Amino acid sequence: MKTLFYVLGFIAFCLFSFFLIGVIFPKSEYENTIVVNRSIDKCWKVFSDDTLIYDWMPGLKKIEYVKGKEMQRGSEFKMHLVEAGQSYIITEKVNDVKEKELYSLTLNNEVLTNNVQFQFKETAPYTTEIKSINSVEAKNWFLKSLFFFLESDFKEQDMKTLNNFKNLVESDKK
Repeated sequence: MKTLFYVLGFIAFCLFSFFLIGVIFPKSEYENTIVVNRSIDKCWKVFSDDTLIYDWMPGLKKIEYVKGKEMQRGSEFKMHLVEAGQSYIITEKVNDVKEKELYSLTLNNEVLTNNVQFQFKETAPYTTEIKSINSVEAKNWFLKSLFFFLESDFKEQDMKTLNNFKNLVESDKK
């Protein structure tokens, strides 16, 4: 009986600790930076072309415009994605656009909200630095705690997407 009490106490402590992490760290924040060996004009042209996003965003199957137009502040659209065989829809709202400088958006679905900024900076002729800044917040306490442990996976996926973008731009195919 005493052993059962200790086991249950240990389980309760672990669950309490897990949920406490979500209280202490309610958001996952991370950033990635890449350097693209092309002009800022070329980078922005590829980034702002909604027909090319399928070439660099893994799992994207369809974009459905709800309000506004591409690269326009206040625009909203639904992104249909497939990841690990699972289909899901993320709503994107464009918060701010400054040509060749900034693209700010909020991604939203039933699980999370992600505020994202893409910052563009020409660091030398034909060299562009692109920084992705993310702030992800889960919509329930279990996921808030879980996201703390998944932050490195989120960052890795974001870097993969940025590298896909870099490879597309530097390939000069588009």
